[in-house]
Amino acid sequence: MSSPIPKTPLRLGSLLALSLLLNGCSEPPPPAPVQQSPWAAIAKGRVSIEGGVINIAAPRAGIIREVSVEEGAEVKPGAVLARIDDREANLAMKVREQERDEARQALTLLQVKHAIAQRELQRVSALSGDEVVSKQEKDNARDQVRLSASELARQQAAVATADAQVAASKLEVDQHVVRAPLAGRIIRRQARPGDGTSTLNVTPLFMFAPNGPRIVRADLEERYVGVVTPGQAAEVTLEADETKVYKAKVLRLGQVFGNRPDNDDPNEKQDVRVIECVLALVDAPEIRIGQRVLVRISRQDKAGKP
Repeated sequence: MSSPIPKTPLRLGSLLALSLLLNGCSEPPPPAPVQQSPWAAIAKGRVSIEGGVINIAAPRAGIIREVSVEEGAEVKPGAVLARIDDREANLAMKVREQERDEARQALTLLQVKHAIAQRELQRVSALSGDEVVSKQEKDNARDQVRLSASELARQQAAVATADAQVAASKLEVDQHVVRAPLAGRIIRRQARPGDGTSTLNVTPLFMFAPNGPRIVRADLEERYVGVVTPGQAAEVTLEADETKVYKAKVLRLGQVFGNRPDNDDPNEKQDVRVIECVLALVDAPEIRIGQRVLVRISRQDKAGKP
C-alpha cells in the first residue's frame, strides 16, 4: 500500500501564485513630487558702489610735500587731500604777474600819448588859414592820432595776453593741489610726504569711494539670462559668513558677455560665458566694498511676482 502525498507544499505553491497574481494587478505607487527651487539663478559676485571706486592720481609730476587726510576720512567736494611741491610754479606765476603789471603800465602811457595826440589834432583843426597852421602840420597831427590809436590797440591786446598768462600760471599752481572730486570716503592712502609722482606712469595717491548706495556686481551665467529681469528680488549672502543675508533687487543686466573671472575654486568651470548683473542692496550699511558674496535671485511667476 502506497503512502499518502503530503498536501502542505501544494498549498504553499498555490498561495505564492495567488500572491504574485494580485501584485501584478495592483498599480505602482506614484513618484514623489519634485520640489521646485525658489531660485531662478545663483551667481557669485562682489560688493561695489555705483560708479566704482576712484583712483585719485597726481595731476602734476613732483615731490609730495604734504598729505592732509588719512584712511577712513570723510571729505567734501574740493577738499585738499595732498600738496605737491609748487615752488617752481609759484615763481613762474610771479614772473607772469610782473610782466602783466609792466604791460598795464605801458598801456597807461600809451593812453596818455593818444589823448595828447587827439588834443593836438583838435587844436590845429580849430585854427583857420594856411598862414597860421600849414596843411602839413594838420596832416602830421592826424597821423599822430592814427599812430597812437594803433599802438594803444596793440598794447591792449598785450595786456589781455598777459592777463591770460597769469590765469594759466595760477591754474598751474592749483594743479599741484590734489583735491577730492566728490563727497565720499578715503578707503586707502598711498601718498606719503617725500614720495615722487609722475604723469607718464600715472601715480595713484588715494583710493576714493564716493558717497552712494552699495551695489553687487554678480557674474551671471549665460543660461540664466532668460529668467532674470530688472526688478526681481534677490538674497545676498556673504561668502565669509553665511549667516549674514541681505535683501537685494536686480537693477540691470550688462550688454556684453565675457569670460568668467579667474578664481580659486577648482570645481568651477572657467570656460563659461557670463554677463554682469547689477543688484541694489536694501539696508546694508555695514557691508564693505570688495566683499565676496553669493547671489540668489528669486523665481517669478508668469505675472512677474516672486
